[in-house]
Amino acid sequence: MENVSVLAITKNGIKIGEKLKGLYPNWNIFAPEKLSNKNNEIIWYSEGTTNKIIELFKNSNAYFLQNSSKKQLFSNCRKY
Repeated sequence: MENVSVLAITKNGIKIGEKLKGLYPNWNIFAPEKLSNKNNEIIWYSEGTTNKIIELFKNSNAYFLQNSSKKQLFSNCRKY
C-alpha cells in the first residue's frame, strides 16, 4: 500500500502540500502547528521538525520535504 508523506515546513510549502493533496488524496501532508491555516486535510504537528523527519523516515515508503522556494530539499522512495 502506498504510504507517502510530504513535510511542508513553510507557508509556501503548505500551499504546495495542499496542491499535492488535491492531486494525490492518499498522501499525508504534515506541517508545523505554528503555521496552521486550519486546513483539516493537513496533519499539524507540535513536536520538533527534526523528530517529525525521523518519524516519517521510519514509517513512510516515500517522503518529501518542501521549502518555500518550491525546491525539494530531501526525498526518498523505497520499494518493499
